[in-house]
Amino acid sequence: MNKVAIVTDTISTIPQQMAQECGIKIVPLYVVMDGKDYPETEVDRQQLYERIRKKDRSITTSSPSPGSYLKAYEELSQKAESVLCITFAPSLGMAYKAATQALQIAKEELPQATIIVIDCQTACGAQLLLVLAAAKAAAQGGSLDEILELVNDLMARLNYIALLPTPGAEQMKNERRATYMDDDRLKSMASPQSIMEMGASTEGVMTILAKVESRAEGMEKLIEIARDRSAGKKLHVAINYSGTQTYDEAEELKRRLPSQFQCSEIYLTQDSLIPALHEGIGTLKLCWYSEE
Repeated sequence: MNKVAIVTDTISTIPQQMAQECGIKIVPLYVVMDGKDYPETEVDRQQLYERIRKKDRSITTSSPSPGSYLKAYEELSQKAESVLCITFAPSLGMAYKAATQALQIAKEELPQATIIVIDCQTACGAQLLLVLAAAKAAAQGGSLDEILELVNDLMARLNYIALLPTPGAEQMKNERRATYMDDDRLKSMASPQSIMEMGASTEGVMTILAKVESRAEGMEKLIEIARDRSAGKKLHVAINYSGTQTYDEAEELKRRLPSQFQCSEIYLTQDSLIPALHEGIGTLKLCWYSEE
């Protein structure tokens, strides 16, 4: 029996094959359309993107239920001494609440199981990096205390920055899933592209930190921010994309990073469908942490 089993959600953007190879249990979020709830892993991406482009406002999203997490806890508690659940930031949805509700039920139904739930204060590629680091430590026989120490250390160093069309950023703000940094000039700018970030430094809240005039300028800004924050240290990187155009940008970013940074690893994954339904298509996300 392993010491620790890891569970997370599909917002982490971890591909199914990678999750299976690393022993990570993935709980799906749901796309709600045409009167039914569909696990996002079973939704046709291109058809959904087309409906988003046509501004189909009938489509919504749903976080996992407490029952989904409880089922995962039951399964994993048969395979490991402890279960560590890592969810995306509560400012973006209800997964953390559902996972903690399931934990309270598990205390009665699974009294021998040790289960910890962590709000990672971020999402997407940054969450991927955190979960993979925890899973690798678990695979190497790390104890729960050792893995918790690792996770808490990395959370303070994780960076998540995103380039997206400004209407998407404004939509996130209108849904109270994002806010502006305290800069009145930024709020009044009419630039077509915005840059957002979230993590421990923003207390888990998506924050609009800059606006730019073009995608090319935005790409340069992402690299500039990474350069300023990494201070020449070796990086662990994850890049997320949605849609064909953003994939090309993501590939370009992946090609450019090794020439400007020392990169221990670079993951390139499709973004979760859930953000696309709130911020629109066309978001490019650069996530990383620097080695000590």
